[in-house]
Amino acid sequence: MRWENGPTVQMRVERVEESVVFGFTWPIYGLPEEDPRRTYVESILEPTGVGCAVNGGRVQVRPAARRRAR
Repeated sequence: MRWENGPTVQMRVERVEESVVFGFTWPIYGLPEEDPRRTYVESILEPTGVGCAVNGGRVQVRPAARRRAR
């Protein structure tokens, strides 16, 4: 994944429940590569007449980890 004018990161799919949930992670910027903590995003999919709609998403990063990473 690449952010415009920002870093490129390797994402990892963590959770898939077909047509229901899609979750993925990427390393927290500023932490060593071997650090196991990761940013986690999970999206809930809602079936529609023509496919699925994404119902928001959740990001899970502990504030203390964010401060240490800066």
